[in-house]
Amino acid sequence: PNWVEYYRNVSQNELPSIYNQCSIYFCGSYYEGFGLTGLESLICGCALVSTDTKGVREYAKNGYNALLSNPNDDNQLYLNLKKLLLDTNLKNKIANNASKEIKGHDKYKQMERFFTIIKEG
Repeated sequence: PNWVEYYRNVSQNELPSIYNQCSIYFCGSYYEGFGLTGLESLICGCALVSTDTKGVREYAKNGYNALLSNPNDDNQLYLNLKKLLLDTNLKNKIANNASKEIKGHDKYKQMERFFTIIKEG
């Protein structure tokens, strides 16, 4: 449809601008490794509606900083998106909680954690 904007092969410099134009980030994957795009969207202030995959669990807490559903439950995924589209207060609460939570996920802390795991392994 004319109201949909589709981006492909976006550069790292363009990503923050695109995320900052959005208020909700929607991820309907059946499987995600780490789920970097969801994390990036939270850093830019989006509320997250996603399937509950392993990677997303690293930073998303259902009902607190995201709305999550089973990857095989398309209806719940739809209902979660609809909730945020219709309830601005809930959308803002989810986004604000995500913003607070995400501060513990900066790249240096993650790298330190990764190297510690490697050394201990």
